[in-house]
Amino acid sequence: MTLRSHAANGVLLAGGASTRMGRPKALLQIPGSGHFLIEDQLERLARAGCAHIAGVLGADAERIAGALDRSRSFAPETLPGRPQVLLCRNAAWEQGPFSSLQMGLRALAPSPRGAVVLPLDVPGVGGRVFERLLTAALAGVSARPSDTGAIAGRESDTDIEAGAGPDSGTDIEASAGPDSGTDVDTGDTLAGSAPDAVIPTFAGRGGHPIWIAPQTIAAILAAPPSARLDHLLRGLCCERLTVEDPRVRGNVNTQEDWERYCASLAG
Repeated sequence: MTLRSHAANGVLLAGGASTRMGRPKALLQIPGSGHFLIEDQLERLARAGCAHIAGVLGADAERIAGALDRSRSFAPETLPGRPQVLLCRNAAWEQGPFSSLQMGLRALAPSPRGAVVLPLDVPGVGGRVFERLLTAALAGVSARPSDTGAIAGRESDTDIEAGAGPDSGTDIEASAGPDSGTDVDTGDTLAGSAPDAVIPTFAGRGGHPIWIAPQTIAAILAAPPSARLDHLLRGLCCERLTVEDPRVRGNVNTQEDWERYCASLAG
């Protein structure tokens, strides 16, 4: 089932070096389907109703883009009405994850409905999470006066993955793991106010994907490339949305992590 179109943008963060995996995580193959992990994650954003999606690559960008081109999963003729998917390469991916997030956001035309940010290494999040995330986010957006001018001036390119650890290229609030620079206390949304971000939580801990509002995108783009998203979110109104899907806390960095995830699909 395809979720109704929410017309928010989507950003897939896939720029990390996959050092601990020992091979590009983007090209891990989903058991049964044979699809690459990056294809599966792009498909989740498409099914969530994102009208335009930026997939941000960094390390191994040419190899990953070539594999996607050969598979043609996201070729325009594959499915009428499929959202536009733009692959971006952050040549300076080693500079840090925040620069890649900025690149992904700049690659897309501004949307008054914000953007959904999904790390490559948080796989398998169910469609119901995306639906609830966007419903909660856009309920606030519809009540807020439009301010698309605040997010004008996009360019293009990107990287941020968002799982924990140095391989991931992220530093986003919700990733699992003590070395991720995530799990921060974000501001709570005041009653009746529109959120600056919506973060799914499981067992009281933040996860992914997250939704960011247009004014948050403007703040991200105005920040230096060395900034961290978790630090930026601390000063904003963030709605924490309790969900029942433990995969929002997923984090695939090693072969063992991947094997556990694949076993969970079989179960």
